[in-house]
Amino acid sequence: MLFRSASAAGGETAGTIKIGYVTPLTGPLAAFGEGDQFVVDSMKAWFAENPIQAGGKSYGVDIILKDSQSDPKRAGELAGELINTDGVDILMAHATPETTVPVSQQCEANATPCITADTPWQPWVAGMGGNPGDPSTAFNWTYHFFWGLEDIAAVNMEMWNAVDTNKQVAAIYSNDSDGMAFTDEAHGYPAIVGPAGFKWNNPGLYPAGTQDFSAQINAFKSSGDQILTGIMVPPDFATFWKQAKQRSEEH
Repeated sequence: MLFRSASAAGGETAGTIKIGYVTPLTGPLAAFGEGDQFVVDSMKAWFAENPIQAGGKSYGVDIILKDSQSDPKRAGELAGELINTDGVDILMAHATPETTVPVSQQCEANATPCITADTPWQPWVAGMGGNPGDPSTAFNWTYHFFWGLEDIAAVNMEMWNAVDTNKQVAAIYSNDSDGMAFTDEAHGYPAIVGPAGFKWNNPGLYPAGTQDFSAQINAFKSSGDQILTGIMVPPDFATFWKQAKQRSEEH
């Protein structure tokens, strides 16, 4: 990797490694990035006193934090800006496919190293157009680490089996990358929890930002589901949970 030369005062460092970091600090996904400013500030302070030592030289670290505003398009634009305007050496991103995929795509297109996390690997790989079974679709510049649907399902089922229920699972997912991956009949939750003895009830993916979850709640009540699972941005979950609680109090 080539580091931009930027000698510090007093000649203490041979250059500066520039790291770009894209995260949702505002918008529906803001809960994911709530602690990021604190972490970045802490790391800046640490590296100021502990520069990286490599090849007998000392390198400072500059971390540039950008707010995606929970918008995939903006996340991609910020990644391009960090690469082409800020001249970062490496990019990082986290918090759902809506952030990690567009950032990774920009890095792959611009030959810039990228590390992402906090997104199940299946929707990330699918969003990048990759196929784990086809080496020709492997990526050259982007690296992702996080658990997959199979790991999450295993944890969920362990919890579900610890409680006496009818094993009927109500599924509520939004119409996004996560929702499509988790509800995929061939490779998602239905293919994993069904053989384990759970009955899957998915009334359909809902549009993000939905304000009325009556259809989903009615479907779950009619089916007699006793387990609830899903992935929702915090504002959507708050709306759904309030309405579900209200319905339970009415009956």
